[in-house]
Amino acid sequence: MTTKPEGGDAGDDLARIDAAIARGLADAEARRVTPAVEVSDRLEAKYRAMHRTGVDRAALRTEINMRYGNSLRYLKD
Repeated sequence: MTTKPEGGDAGDDLARIDAAIARGLADAEARRVTPAVEVSDRLEAKYRAMHRTGVDRAALRTEINMRYGNSLRYLKD
């Protein structure tokens, strides 16, 4: 959870978390999911190809941040 600026409401955070969980459950029930093994295989192939061809790490990080925001901030350079 992120730190709220002064005057922020923790209830807002809980409402956002509840909404995200509800969306995830709805996606799962509607079968709008990808099996983890498929995601893992695709990422492994992508990063192996990147290693072989060379990649601009700064550009990659920018692309990841644009797609996923700060949800992947634990990634290290």
